[in-house]
Amino acid sequence: KMVSENIGRGENLLKIEAYLQGLADSLAGVQNLPEGMLVQVNYIDDDTVNAFATLGGQIMIHRGLLEQLPHENSLVMVLAHEIAHIRFRDPIVSLGRGITIALSLAVILNATDTGMFDSLLGQAGLLTAMSFSREQESRADQAALDALSQYYGHIGGSEELFDIFAMQREVLSPPSFLSTHPLTQERIDEARAYASDHELKGNVEFRPLPDWLQNSLYP
Repeated sequence: KMVSENIGRGENLLKIEAYLQGLADSLAGVQNLPEGMLVQVNYIDDDTVNAFATLGGQIMIHRGLLEQLPHENSLVMVLAHEIAHIRFRDPIVSLGRGITIALSLAVILNATDTGMFDSLLGQAGLLTAMSFSREQESRADQAALDALSQYYGHIGGSEELFDIFAMQREVLSPPSFLSTHPLTQERIDEARAYASDHELKGNVEFRPLPDWLQNSLYP
């Protein structure tokens, strides 16, 4: 029985990952990725409320974040934001910043020991590779909103996403998403200004997440 349960769980994880990858592939088609640039989505089945882009066109998205999203529109906004980071090569730029920080720390601490230097390099590099500047975040927001508009014909769902994280920012233990993607009031205001400038007439349709996905997240 345990073996069959593990097989079923593995198949379910693959199904979720395939669904996320399908959305990402559709979004990549409207986000003008350079020729040869590929995006691969990796689903992580844990409670962490996070998603982030890293080297090699990899996007990591955790179950904990999916559980916070009210509909597909907000999920598409998250994926489009991470794809934008890849498009602009932000992980590479941030990793370079991390290496610079590690070198500076090594000089300050006189880290002549190879092991100590490798530790500093790894810690600074990994942390910085997963944390982007305010300018990088704002640029990714704008690109994601453009993609959302092209994908649905409107940007409904974007403001709800910001509202979710704005509310969670007030709790004692804010989600990891706010550590890797600092949510400033300036970013929220910019997103709302974009929504005001690009307001489209007609009904705003919110696509629900597939029933099977919701059943997987909330068994």
